[in-house]
Amino acid sequence: MKKILLGLLLVSVFCIGKGQSDSLNTPEKIVDHFFFLMQDNSDNAVDFLFSTNPFFDIERMPQLEEIKGQLNKLFYFGNLHGYELSSVKTMSPSLKMFTYIARYTRQPIRVDFYFYKPDKRWQIQTFKFDEDFRADFEKIDADFSNQKTINFED
Repeated sequence: MKKILLGLLLVSVFCIGKGQSDSLNTPEKIVDHFFFLMQDNSDNAVDFLFSTNPFFDIERMPQLEEIKGQLNKLFYFGNLHGYELSSVKTMSPSLKMFTYIARYTRQPIRVDFYFYKPDKRWQIQTFKFDEDFRADFEKIDADFSNQKTINFED
């Protein structure tokens, strides 16, 4: 009887664990969880994000410490009030870039997530953030200047 209960317990733990990881198998859900963690601890958010890629050894990557240090400085911008999807660029069905605007009290921060799906699971490939939006607004201006306006007469 104890062996059966132990077996059922192991199966249920495996299924629960698998269900949790499967529930974070889209770039959007990974980003949602990243920002959820950012509210309390940016180090945990970075560890989570890079743990989605099995080729990143989060214990031995000096670059992650640099990223964590830079993200920790965002507390100077105040509280994180939320985030908004700005754009999605698809290079192929397995390679996408998501740009989000993180809404801090003092100013917004642009956050770019590059995701790759080599087989069945999405993983982070590159991650960057900054507060310089000039190039983004220049592109918007260029896009609007190329648009045509058509007026219909009454």
